Amino acid sequence: DGAGDGEVLLVEGGVTPPAGATLLDPGATHRLWNRRFFPMDNHLGPVLMTDLLLPALEASEQGRIVLISSKGLVVYPNLEVDLEDPEFERRKYSVQRAYYQSKLAQVAWLLHLASELEHTPITVHGVRVTNVQLDPSRYPDMNKFLLWIYSIKLRFAITPAEMARTYTWLATHPAGGQSSGGYWDSIDKPAPLSRY
Repeated sequence: DGAGDGEVLLVEGGVTPPAGATLLDPGATHRLWNRRFFPMDNHLGPVLMTDLLLPALEASEQGRIVLISSKGLVVYPNLEVDLEDPEFERRKYSVQRAYYQSKLAQVAWLLHLASELEHTPITVHGVRVTNVQLDPSRYPDMNKFLLWIYSIKLRFAITPAEMARTYTWLATHPAGGQSSGGYWDSIDKPAPLSRY
């Protein structure tokens, strides 16, 4: 059961600083990662890319946009996108808070985009990605303690193939083209939205 003649845009922005980045020069590294990478690569870049690709999606019989967020947001239930200080210039910087602020922005954008595209052939859904197994050798500079923590996390992680099934379902199943604004943990399993 495919989606028919359609275009699918899978939007992921998930950049984090390299291991030890904050140890090099806390001031410069803080400004570099916070101002450029978290807001730009994790949220504003995907917004711009999507905006540029909307004409192709609108021209298709059925366009679909799948936005990627993170289940890690559950650790920050009261997190808000600080529109007055998105770059953490006036508040304490945290890699995790900056990352999850950008992922929360993706969820807010999901709802906005679904509303904006309501009268078009484009549907928009979001995926709250859980722990996915990654090869630790991709992070050769990660310290031993973090590798140990990651080895524990791997025991509860799903495989990349399992995660891909959810993406594929939203991209190809007829249900994904019949409604818009869904936020999902996995196939047929809606995720709760943040209080924000």
